[in-house]
Amino acid sequence: MKLRGVYVALATPFTPEGELDVPGLDRLIDSVLRAGAHGLVPCGTTGESPVLSREERRQVISLAVERGRSVGVEVIAGAGSYATAAAQELIAEAEELGCDGTLIVTPYYNKPTAAGVVAHYEKLADTARKPLVLYHVPGRTQVSLPLESVRRLFAHPNIAGIKEASGNYSYWLGLAQIARDTGKAVMAGDDDAVAIQQAFGAQGVISASANVVPEAYVHLHQLMESGDWKAAFDLQLRLVPLVRALFQETNPAPTKYLLSKKLGLANHLRLPLVPVSDACADALEKAWDGFHSEAR
Repeated sequence: MKLRGVYVALATPFTPEGELDVPGLDRLIDSVLRAGAHGLVPCGTTGESPVLSREERRQVISLAVERGRSVGVEVIAGAGSYATAAAQELIAEAEELGCDGTLIVTPYYNKPTAAGVVAHYEKLADTARKPLVLYHVPGRTQVSLPLESVRRLFAHPNIAGIKEASGNYSYWLGLAQIARDTGKAVMAGDDDAVAIQQAFGAQGVISASANVVPEAYVHLHQLMESGDWKAAFDLQLRLVPLVRALFQETNPAPTKYLLSKKLGLANHLRLPLVPVSDACADALEKAWDGFHSEAR
């Protein structure tokens, strides 16, 4: 895998009746591809993967692979689980459908030790046919991946890198050194700190916010790749209020609110997630208008 640039953690549109909206998903994918996204990540957190049936999951991944292949961008499907055997099944299915690799969140809820997390990932990497990307997001999983565990896992030839979303500056520094030593990829997972992480050596971002402003994230990446760090940090600062509004309530509810405005997709989530509150909607409208008025 290239693992470089802007990979969009795709939302999964539903109809007002709660069914999978395949034409809506196609419009969303078209929007991010036209903006120049370098990769698609279906069936992750933003894609509400826990509430998708296996058949819906297959439909979402199949469409992402079809559209990605048509323009030569990578597709990395979310395939994590707190059960190693279940994750193996999800990985095998994603590979069968043509994905370039899978994104595997740390096992959650059953609270494995660091040794258990390493064993989980090594088992998956041993049996997968395509590369894995680790996903560290302790704010959701309540499971941390120690740096020494990352170093051990990066020694595995079938682990390509990590999506890092801890928001921990010290962790980023340590991870940057490990990535430099091993040649593995770091993809930013905190949408308000992409420029910081890439300044430390990250190669790109796997972004939820890029569903609604893909052009901005692609431009941000281009600025950093060209070495124009002042312009990159200026753009990153402009994005911060919008990103904060997008995470004011549980992702992907705010994202779906703005996608309903931008692409006309239904503002529908599956329980236990619900649409944003009026206060959050007001904040999103204000941040959306502010970001675009600054662009003008």
